[in-house]
Amino acid sequence: VLRRPVDANAIRERVELATSGDSADAFAGQSLMKQAERLRKAKADLDTEKIPLVGFHPPQSAFGPETLMTLRSAGFHYLVD
Repeated sequence: VLRRPVDANAIRERVELATSGDSADAFAGQSLMKQAERLRKAKADLDTEKIPLVGFHPPQSAFGPETLMTLRSAGFHYLVD
């Protein structure tokens, strides 16, 4: 087995992470403030300097207009439904 040092810059260019939030609870029906709090927590828990957390897949595929409004301000780039 040939082992080479990991090039974090090369990984960053090819890999990104997505999350489904801080728990399996649906985002639909929650207030804008509650969703923003949950998204910020999920991002803070998983985001790294080497591999960015930029995608969001809502639990149970349940989200509302509040979720879409909150994603950008929480630092996410896209939603996977």
